[in-house]
Amino acid sequence: MSVRGSNRIRVAGRGSTVPALRPGRRARPMRSGLAVLAGYVAALVFVFAYHATHDAIFGTGAPGTVATLVGLGFGLLSAVIGGRVTARLAPSAPMTHAWGLVAFSLTIGIVFLFIIPPELPEGISPEPLWVRIGNLLVVLIGVPIGAHWQIAGRETG
Repeated sequence: MSVRGSNRIRVAGRGSTVPALRPGRRARPMRSGLAVLAGYVAALVFVFAYHATHDAIFGTGAPGTVATLVGLGFGLLSAVIGGRVTARLAPSAPMTHAWGLVAFSLTIGIVFLFIIPPELPEGISPEPLWVRIGNLLVVLIGVPIGAHWQIAGRETG
């Protein structure tokens, strides 16, 4: 049932309303998928830029603990950027899309967790298990922060 003079629908039994699609409009699953993919690509670009800069300065050997923690920090920043991009491209449901980005990223991360063996060929340094798990946690924390940041910016500006 529609609320008079509004584009909201009353939720039965709750007394609250939710946004309704305007007549003639429908959900756009392709656009939703592209918003999630764009957020993922934005995060990847930032991570690749960080790794290219790090490798150019320090070489490609196994990083120490401090360098690994700095890398996780940049991973967190890239997750925030990805969450913000996704929320910006999906203004009708930014948090839903951000959680979609989390699910997509975690799925890929978990697949790579099992595909990439701990013992790699010489010259390629393996990541310890705690770094791989840390990367998954960074996504889980950073993407919603980025989406909230985008939502807050949209509401105040």
